[in-house]
Amino acid sequence: MLTEPPAVTLFDVVSRAVAVCDQSGIDADLGELVERVEDADAAIGDPVEARDRIHEEVGALDPQEEDGALQLATAIAVHLCFRQDHLEERPTQLIRLAIASEYHDELPEIIEEFLVESGVEY
Repeated sequence: MLTEPPAVTLFDVVSRAVAVCDQSGIDADLGELVERVEDADAAIGDPVEARDRIHEEVGALDPQEEDGALQLATAIAVHLCFRQDHLEERPTQLIRLAIASEYHDELPEIIEEFLVESGVEY
């Protein structure tokens, strides 16, 4: 008997995105982002609504879009809202997919700086 996979929540996609961007778990702003969506335990229905909530929460934490880690986590989480089947992809692959879909392969400088500084390969 086939069973449906568990529903993916906003908390799931944000947590996964943060884990990709902060493997050590020490970035306070990324931790705050997870805390801001920990109540989002309903399945993602409309990915546009989920995207808007992510942008709202990140905007409160990084209104000038100057935090490369938060901006990359945003791109990954938004990508996962629309492509929930990518939730288990390798971190490097998720980064590539998010950059391709969210930035059309035009990597913003702030994200590139973050990737270089943190030693994350993509």
